[in-house]
Amino acid sequence: ILDYYRRCYVPANIAIVLVGDFDKSAVISAVATAFEGASGTIAAKPPAPKAVTQPSPVEESVKMDFKSSYLAIGFLGPPAASIEDVCAMDVLPTYLGQGHYSWLTNELRNKQGIVGEASADFVTQHDPGLINIIASAKPADLPKAREAILAKLTQMSTSPVETFDIDRAKRSLLGQYAFQNETVGGRAGTLGFYYAVSDASFAARYEAMVQAVTPEAVMQVAKKYMD
Repeated sequence: ILDYYRRCYVPANIAIVLVGDFDKSAVISAVATAFEGASGTIAAKPPAPKAVTQPSPVEESVKMDFKSSYLAIGFLGPPAASIEDVCAMDVLPTYLGQGHYSWLTNELRNKQGIVGEASADFVTQHDPGLINIIASAKPADLPKAREAILAKLTQMSTSPVETFDIDRAKRSLLGQYAFQNETVGGRAGTLGFYYAVSDASFAARYEAMVQAVTPEAVMQVAKKYMD
C-alpha cells in the first residue's frame, strides 16, 4: 500500500479543485507552498485491458440463507468519452428503476406485486461502466420478475418510451444533480469526478445535454448497450 501511495500520489497525478469565494492568486500560492518540495512523476499506467465481448449471456445462481431471492442483471455501458450516450444512459435507469414513479416500482411492485424492492443504476467511468438492475422477490416470483424485466428491455430497444415518462425521468435526474451541487463542496466533487473520468467541462455541459435527450436517444442506447 505504501509503495502504491508513493508511486501514484504525486503532484503530477493530483488535481486540486477549488470552488467558492476566494482570492485566486492567494490560493494558487498556498497550493504551491503546500506541495513545495514534493516530487515524483506519474506512475506508468498498466496497459488497458482489451474490450470485453460477450456473445451470449452469462448466468450464475448462488444459494445463500436469505428470506428473499435476488435478481441482478448487468450490462457494460458507455465510457465517459461517449458523452451523448452517457447522458441518455443516465436517463434510462432513472426512468426504469429510480424513485416511486419508476417502471420497476410502479409496474412490478405496485401493480403486479412480484418484487419487493427494485432499482436500476449506471455509474459513469473512464472505461465502460456497469449498468445494473437489482430486484428482490419471493422465490416463486423471481422467474416472473426476470421475464418481465427482460421483456421491458426488449421493448425499450425497439420502440421509444413515452415522451411524458422520459421528461419526468429527466426532471428527477436533474433534480438529483442540482441537489448534489447545492454546496461548494458538492460542486467541487462534481468537477473533480468529471475531471478524473473524462473532462471537467462535462460538468458544465451536463444539464443541457440531459435536457436534450429524446425518447429515441434512450431507445438507441438501450439497443446498443442492453442487448
